Amino acid sequence: MTAIPQQLNYSAGALNTLPEGTNSQTMVVVPSNGSSFKTDGAIITFDLPSRGYLQPSTMYLRYKCTVTSDGTEALKMKGTPAYTPFVNSTVIFGSQVVESIQNYNALNNVIFNTKLDVAGKQSYAVGLGYSSAQVEGLNGRLIAQAATSTFDMAMPLNNIVANMDHLCPLKHMPLVRIQLTLDALENMFTTTTQSEIELTNLELCYDVVEFGSSTEAVVASLADENGNIMIKSQSYSTSSQTLPTSVGGTQELIFNNRLSSIKSLFTILGGAGTGHTNGSYYDSIDITNNLGSYQFYIASVPYPMRPLSALRNKAGIFSELTSCWSGNANDMYGARMSILQTEFAATQDTTTTYNTPAKFFVGVNTERLPESSTLLTGVSSQLTPIHLRLEFGSHTTTNAHLITLITLHDAIINCNILTKQASVKV
Repeated sequence: MTAIPQQLNYSAGALNTLPEGTNSQTMVVVPSNGSSFKTDGAIITFDLPSRGYLQPSTMYLRYKCTVTSDGTEALKMKGTPAYTPFVNSTVIFGSQVVESIQNYNALNNVIFNTKLDVAGKQSYAVGLGYSSAQVEGLNGRLIAQAATSTFDMAMPLNNIVANMDHLCPLKHMPLVRIQLTLDALENMFTTTTQSEIELTNLELCYDVVEFGSSTEAVVASLADENGNIMIKSQSYSTSSQTLPTSVGGTQELIFNNRLSSIKSLFTILGGAGTGHTNGSYYDSIDITNNLGSYQFYIASVPYPMRPLSALRNKAGIFSELTSCWSGNANDMYGARMSILQTEFAATQDTTTTYNTPAKFFVGVNTERLPESSTLLTGVSSQLTPIHLRLEFGSHTTTNAHLITLITLHDAIINCNILTKQASVKV
């Protein structure tokens, strides 16, 4: 049977139209608990109106940042500046916390360096708050030596709501609350002359689609006999362990991340000592000094099967990193990375600055089948913790290091459109 090429199928979709009564508008939500935030640990709360269907990919936060210093030197902001002030992101359905991402600023700094190339970061430079769109300005932010510096930021939100693969049915859910927690000043800057950071004009923006009654009846028919619908999303879990000084040989770190569907594992190997000015979350170094290897264990199964060796082939670790977010559909040609050779080569002896951080990240994908119609595509930890095995070879650490494990995992939202209750399974 001869098939007509899609390019010549002029009838495809010609009769399809949006349901009558469909409209879309942009929502702008301001914090419900204040208009100015500047205290370490301050929580910024956004309550999303129970209206329509939220388009997940449109959600972003915009705000104004004012830094006050004593004026003795230029200030140097770490990481990806738009995210740097926020140490924690929490999503609440009704009264239930369904997601809490610690080290939110460090996580998003990793994501922007491993999912966007230099050109991509250049295109986002204005919103993300980088010093400039030049390559050397795509890390951190240099704030001129002055008593007060004010600048604007805008950033995509990365949470369980923004990562849904279908429209988020706000009208059928309990109150959705998003909270962001401010980090301590000393964690945001490589210098200590600043006396205050203040965030104002905070606005959470997203698009909402509303449909007519006929469409709502179709949505109701898609629920089961109890009124439940399921929506797939994904989320991140982070946890940290301290590797003490003067250790070598084989070390095994245990992380209490117990999840049903783990898609990727990722580590920040925190810098230490006076040479690593960005600290444990924004500098990541090869703690084996090119002499050891890295391997993860989930439910006693090694990932990858052969340890990632910095001694045998450090480029192989970089290659694994390029596919750690994409499941087993490795697309090296399509991978997007913003890690320079000198940044990836960083070891314990490397000296870093705010705009030349260490980026020796170690990551591996664990997804069984990407882009699948099934709900859970990752591997289960089977209620056991995740292990990271470190082989140091002949090297011994000279400083203590904070090791942070990031897990990307599936999350299933169960929403009851009759009772407006929602829960999450991870």
